Amino acid sequence: MSYRQVPILVVGESGTGKSTMAEDLPVGEVLIINTENKVMPDREASKHSTKYVKSVKQMMALLDALRDPDKLPEDKQAEYKAYKYVFFDSATASGEIIEKYCAVMFSGYSQWGKHNELVYDMISKFKDLPQQLIVTALPEQKAEGFNEVKLFAKMKGKEYKYGYIESQFTIVLFTKPEYAEDDIPNQNIYAGDMTACYMQYKPTKFSTAKSPRGMFDGKVPNSAKAIIEAVNKYYGYES
Repeated sequence: MSYRQVPILVVGESGTGKSTMAEDLPVGEVLIINTENKVMPDREASKHSTKYVKSVKQMMALLDALRDPDKLPEDKQAEYKAYKYVFFDSATASGEIIEKYCAVMFSGYSQWGKHNELVYDMISKFKDLPQQLIVTALPEQKAEGFNEVKLFAKMKGKEYKYGYIESQFTIVLFTKPEYAEDDIPNQNIYAGDMTACYMQYKPTKFSTAKSPRGMFDGKVPNSAKAIIEAVNKYYGYES
């Protein structure tokens, strides 16, 4: 079967294992697009190429370069052709970059009209990338019935809140950390410490997680390598 990358959205609170996912991907084949403007918390991320993005122009140009490296100057083509995996951190921060740009450049209705257009363009570029793409996002809550809340990927703009971003991805995973119930001093573990992180992949009334039935089974670790292998196996691609 011919390969077509399947973008993956990973949603989770800060510190619950999103960034560490990329640590087991092949060195030299990964580009981290960092729109958070902060150092990645996992030191293993330093082995991968990272480009810090602070503007809409820079972000869109970078996605275009990944999609069609043959249009780049010759001295840049080899670098972009070597990337097989793109880790985009994060959709939430990129939405804020777009919002700030539109607030400066436009006013009134045109401000949000342009904002929506740029978010749509960004997502369209995600889908067109030939590399395997993992996009992260922070969650936000929405009240659902009496004394219940549901988690969604956080994004600026009312048209893109509460489920729109998830609707653009076939696979949406939520981080599911596990915490120690008791102190284990000899292992430097204490009650309440996060001891492991897995991925929620089934739809529930509490989140917008989703994946094709049968793609995952049991506990899915926060490992990009393991997740991508499961996706490729499901669709009959070679890992």
